[in-house]
Amino acid sequence: MLSAAITSQDGGQQKGLWVTGEGIVDVTPDIAILTVGVEAQESTVARARGEAAGAMERLFQALKARGVADRDIRTSQFSIAPEYRYDDRQRQQVLVGYRAQNLVTIKLRNLKDAGPIIDDAAAAAGELARVKGISFTLENPAPQRDQARSEAVRQALAKARQMATDAGITLGKVLFLSEAGGVEPPQPVSFRVGLAAAEASTPISPGELQVRVSVHLVYEIK
Repeated sequence: MLSAAITSQDGGQQKGLWVTGEGIVDVTPDIAILTVGVEAQESTVARARGEAAGAMERLFQALKARGVADRDIRTSQFSIAPEYRYDDRQRQQVLVGYRAQNLVTIKLRNLKDAGPIIDDAAAAAGELARVKGISFTLENPAPQRDQARSEAVRQALAKARQMATDAGITLGKVLFLSEAGGVEPPQPVSFRVGLAAAEASTPISPGELQVRVSVHLVYEIK
């Protein structure tokens, strides 16, 4: 808008010119964040934990064989919980077993590894394998953010000058400047896990990310 009220230190009001600018940089992600793991359901806690532990160990070995470093594997969820079903005759919940779940979040520094790693994890853990999702990001978004910020400031300055000229006013000093924004992810990626070695590798497409920065400027009007 052309003018807005700004509270001064003495509690009075002074008029100013408020403008916004936005900079957007499209960039190909260089990091994939994959969440995989295992889930086992058995009649006892010990059996559920044991089944999950064995499958998880095989999954870890598959990740190591693909060159995934320890520092890039983080346990994100572990749980063992009772499972119930409703019994119509007894009219109550009946314990049927226990479910053990173990999930890890993996940082993949080579995006080409994403599909093969999903396939290897599924093959290693078998029917207990779970693939919860994948997302993409940047290892270091600072250069793209700097570029987007510069564009946002240029846009805001140009807008302020044009508005001042069109309105016949003179701009004074900048009274206020703020920034907002970050890396916006692409739409969620859909994929299918191959269940047999003869099937094609799971296709993964990272798409593009947008690094978006918006700035808000308030100019004094002379």
